[in-house]
Amino acid sequence: MAKTYSFEALGLLHCDMDESFVNILNLASCALDAPLAHIAVLEKQAGLQFISASIGSLFAPNERCEIAIEDTICQYVQETCDTVVIPDLLADPRTRDSELIQQNGLRSYIGSPIHTMTGKVIGSLCCMAKTPRDWSDKDIQMLESLSKCVDDIVIARTLALEDQAARKQLKDIAAARGAYIAHVGHEIRTPLTGILGSIGILKGVPLDEKPARLVKILDKSAHKLLEFVNDVLDLARLDAGPSDVAEEVARIGDFMKDQLKEFSIQAGEKGLTLRLEDRLQNACYRFDATALARIVQNIVSNAVKFTNVGSIDVTLDQDSYGQVVIDVSDTGIGIAPEYHSKIFEEFEQADEAAARRYGGTGLGMAIVKRTVDRLNGTITIDSARGVGTKISVSLPLSTAGADCDAA
Repeated sequence: MAKTYSFEALGLLHCDMDESFVNILNLASCALDAPLAHIAVLEKQAGLQFISASIGSLFAPNERCEIAIEDTICQYVQETCDTVVIPDLLADPRTRDSELIQQNGLRSYIGSPIHTMTGKVIGSLCCMAKTPRDWSDKDIQMLESLSKCVDDIVIARTLALEDQAARKQLKDIAAARGAYIAHVGHEIRTPLTGILGSIGILKGVPLDEKPARLVKILDKSAHKLLEFVNDVLDLARLDAGPSDVAEEVARIGDFMKDQLKEFSIQAGEKGLTLRLEDRLQNACYRFDATALARIVQNIVSNAVKFTNVGSIDVTLDQDSYGQVVIDVSDTGIGIAPEYHSKIFEEFEQADEAAARRYGGTGLGMAIVKRTVDRLNGTITIDSARGVGTKISVSLPLSTAGADCDAA
């Protein structure tokens, strides 16, 4: 069931000359040849009618206008939930004694109900004239059509409020989830760090073949668990929403060289060549170094992991929109087209056989995708099984000019 929002939240309590409402009133006034028109809502609990918008001289714009319900004509629209037509207000027993009508010289009235998203009548769109008037069927049809336009505005505002509330709820849930995961991750990582320290000590002690093999297995398992905890914590931070970012000013070519140092060693151990081509000529940019490092490290790490023969080429370039483009191409095992979108999902890898052989948490590319999205960038993949993979990341980074020399 849709939530009920207050007239205040829906912007219906003030005669604020809302453009959408005024356009409808002007159309109603012209179509029905009526000099006075307004949109009113009735708050039964308060016993008051509020004017949401008005044209003519009856109500002043940009003021909160309240009238006791028993003094209004619109009360009859809400009571009947239907269009009310009164050709002569001074002849109708419901309205002939009204001081409001007499003081303002009103003589004829037509009003059609306006509704909430649930169909509840909350007020009316009405037109009035200062002479008696036999409102035609065409007048009634036109006003009822225009009242539906008011309904649409009320519904649109309700949906906007629901969307806003849902976004806030999701944000709160994500923040709570992130805080919980961060707490659990800390509780796991603290003893794990101690375990890795102890393993490091054992690795420096002469051991027989079997204990040495067990220490090696333990070391590998502990590092795998630490990698998983770190990936989960990264994902939790991204889920928690935007955080204050301390942007750095740096030459992007130098930054990339620093990021690739560790992977050059790993690639060399596998007999691979890792190359960087900087077509930006070490240009100076302003960027979130932590986020960019997270993107580069995850992509290049995968390239080294899944490439057994050949090379990994990292290229820095600029597209026609002035965005920085980072391409990482490898000659690895490749990814079948049906898995291209899946690798950006949590705990997904190209296929089970590759996951068993090469390991990994299945979170790296999900982290990359969310980080790229957070930076308002795009990421694409071009790959086929057995022919390698090319990952392209485009980011709208700001150039920093000569600021690098001052940094």
